[in-house]
Amino acid sequence: MILNNGDTGRFIQNVVKGVLLEYDDLHSLPEVTKELLADEGSRELLGANARKFAEECFWTWEERIDAEVAKVEKLIEKTGRRR
Repeated sequence: MILNNGDTGRFIQNVVKGVLLEYDDLHSLPEVTKELLADEGSRELLGANARKFAEECFWTWEERIDAEVAKVEKLIEKTGRRR
């Protein structure tokens, strides 16, 4: 369960990739948790959808490091500085 604030709703579709709760609905957190714990099929579907989204939209650690190294190398070339 995630609180729907800021940009959370842009990434998490309620009851598709996760469970979003509005601030005014926080009182229902125990009941929503209980329902989700009792429904293995929903948990599996939410987990599979979240994993698919992450695999499609987020870099792996290796991809991120490669991108950061490339940016640093480009900055070094641009400034003409070498070790």
